[in-house]
Amino acid sequence: MSLKENFLALLHSPDEANITAALEMAKGIPTLAALITPYLALYQALYRDKITQLEAKHFSKLCEKGISLSEHRLTYLPEELALLQQLVWLVADSNQLSTLPDSLHQLKKLQRLSLRDNQFKVLPEVVCQVESLLSLQMNYNQLQTLPTCLKHLKKLWSLHLPNNAFETFPIEVCHIVHLQHLNLARNAITYVPEDIRRLKHLEYLDLSLNPLPEKEQLKLKAWLPNCYVKF
Repeated sequence: MSLKENFLALLHSPDEANITAALEMAKGIPTLAALITPYLALYQALYRDKITQLEAKHFSKLCEKGISLSEHRLTYLPEELALLQQLVWLVADSNQLSTLPDSLHQLKKLQRLSLRDNQFKVLPEVVCQVESLLSLQMNYNQLQTLPTCLKHLKKLWSLHLPNNAFETFPIEVCHIVHLQHLNLARNAITYVPEDIRRLKHLEYLDLSLNPLPEKEQLKLKAWLPNCYVKF
């Protein structure tokens, strides 16, 4: 194992003692110290902390499989987010986000992404490139449409879009073939296209508090006999 490989193995260890050893190694070797700099910028951005030097406790926080950034008053997520290759879930609810970093697709293990109560008017297409994604929560945003590239999320089974600004049913969801749970409550949807029959695995559909006429409700029940539909 090379010096760099040994350093990175220690740095990404769940053991703070190993992380401390890596940080000590970097003090005498500029090339290793340079590898730490992006993590410092990342920590400062995510936690709104003006620390000038990463300690083991800071790095350990970044190396967890799940990170909660709710109510951090964030207006953006930095490109350095891609450094967190171990990330399985990311919760950034109740911030001021309207965009996502292009590097998001590099998080190959990310399964759950929650961006509730932000300021998204469109769903960034980079989300469609996170092929490992199982669950996406976009409640309480300002979405009116969805990108067609959502069909690339072959593993996505849970999609939450209540309390947005949909006036028409987002037909793009009908191409997410393995979708099981779909929540579109509290929008302004009056019609659901027959394309929804494509969702052969759909088990739960929430359309409550939409102005959906009774005839549309009856059609849905006929189209989705094996799905619980909430009106």
